Amino acid sequence: MSKNKISAIIVLIVIVGLACASQIFRRTLHRLSSEFYYPFLYPVVHAESATLRESLLLKSKTKLIDELLNLKTVNEELAAELKPLRSAMEDKRRLEELLRIKPKPGFKCVFAEVYLRDPAFWYESFSINKGGSEGIKVGSIVVCRVKGVDNPEFPFGVVGRIIAVSEHSSQVETIFSGRCRLSVLLRKTKAPGILRGTTSWRGEPMVLATALPVFSHYSVGEFVVTSGLTKNVTPPDLLIGGIAGSDSPAVRIIDKLTAEVVVKPAVDFDSIRYLVVLVPRNENVIITH
Repeated sequence: MSKNKISAIIVLIVIVGLACASQIFRRTLHRLSSEFYYPFLYPVVHAESATLRESLLLKSKTKLIDELLNLKTVNEELAAELKPLRSAMEDKRRLEELLRIKPKPGFKCVFAEVYLRDPAFWYESFSINKGGSEGIKVGSIVVCRVKGVDNPEFPFGVVGRIIAVSEHSSQVETIFSGRCRLSVLLRKTKAPGILRGTTSWRGEPMVLATALPVFSHYSVGEFVVTSGLTKNVTPPDLLIGGIAGSDSPAVRIIDKLTAEVVVKPAVDFDSIRYLVVLVPRNENVIITH
């Protein structure tokens, strides 16, 4: 081995040794300085704490209550200032989720927001802020993000159809409405049916899958999806919901010819705000509802 290489190795060893020694020296110096300054710093810190405790004891009960109320007011003001920020962050999250929708062949996505909702028909219909100027057509399917569902196969669920269009707004009739009917398919049994909205005997809105085969076996939670019989109008395999029930579904037989079951929608209709309208790209398509 040449003298240059030996010299380089010796220099490297010396540098590493000095670095290690420096770290040990710094830790030792920090420990010694802490021990040295402790007798000087502790009385100061202790005196500050004692002074603060004594000042609190000297204050009257009324003054302490006033200060507590002032702090509460400040906290409420800060919370009020944070509320719009949290709302904006939630809106941003929802909009980002909408952008994850996979394009459907033959359809374009128009993003919209609910801007008018009548409390008397809360579950049946509402208006959105997009219309004919954005290409919206009567009969177009409306979907939104399914909240709290971990199934990546169905991140979006059907809300309803467009039933009226003006230049800058449109009216949506939801699956709870009797005016919105869809051709559906039960995912497991492959049983075809028709989806329609109605009202229960207690006056609550509900969704039914009707005109189902009588002799099929139906199970709770089975997915109900769009059938896609008219693929140029309604994309197939869009999630609508699942068969409702506790242990077994309530299957009702109609005139011994067809069956119907209650469907639990996948979409939370109480919190709908941002939507996607699936508009057919074919200009010659005539949609009826």
